[in-house]
Amino acid sequence: MKGFFRYDGPFFSTMSRVFDLVVLNWLWLLLSLPIVTIGASTTALYTVTLRMARDEDSHNIRSFFQAFAGNFKRATLLWVLYALVGGWLLAGAYAMSHGAVPVLKGLAIVEAGLFLILLLGLLYLFPLQARFINSVRGTIAAAQTLALRHLPASLLMVAIVAAQVLLAAYAAPLRGWLVLFWVMLGASGTAFLCSKVLESVFRKELGQKERDPVPAVRN
Repeated sequence: MKGFFRYDGPFFSTMSRVFDLVVLNWLWLLLSLPIVTIGASTTALYTVTLRMARDEDSHNIRSFFQAFAGNFKRATLLWVLYALVGGWLLAGAYAMSHGAVPVLKGLAIVEAGLFLILLLGLLYLFPLQARFINSVRGTIAAAQTLALRHLPASLLMVAIVAAQVLLAAYAAPLRGWLVLFWVMLGASGTAFLCSKVLESVFRKELGQKERDPVPAVRN
């Protein structure tokens, strides 16, 4: 028991990790406020949480700001592209689903399916930008390919996010606690859990060079 509470023991190690995640969450929230910067802030967040998932030492705050600045242009472009395409697909699916022609309703299902595939790719997009060096086109292609190639991992990450959404929607007594959780650990905690899943995927891909989705590791 004494070892548990040592400075380098499990208790203080866990508390240190939680504190780092709280700080990262606040940084993410602050730098995401302009909306257009969500891509850069999410890439910076994953830069740190992926290192945490690999148990690598990192100066988290400094690494966050370095990654935010270093990935700002490309991550912002990726975010804007996905937002535009996603918005177009969603609007098209909504408009067609309300049309009177049966063919349009069928097309609405197709567009809704493409939108869901795009969302799956979004789970990988900014982690790939954070973890690997690639072109914008290459990152998008890798994100969509990995989302479908590793569907169980993709669905696990969907479940991590969906569980929070479902609790907020259907567990009214818990909403106050959920708001507190999101203010303290929402984005960073989710990114850290997803990073554990993503690192497993990346290790598999890097172990199969002929299927390696990216040419070079960033960190």
